[in-house]
Amino acid sequence: MKPLPALSVYSASKAALNAFTESLALKAGLFDVRAKLVLPGSAPTTGFGKNASPGWA
Repeated sequence: MKPLPALSVYSASKAALNAFTESLALKAGLFDVRAKLVLPGSAPTTGFGKNASPGWA
């Protein structure tokens, strides 16, 4: 979860979704309901490394 200069909207969207999930978990917890957010990481593909777009490394 780190902001990337070339992907400001994407980074902001992920941060907003994380904050929403944390708030939802607190509220839903009152009813014994859990809320979880899965944040998958990157996978080493040809899109990364020397072929990566600026801001992706």
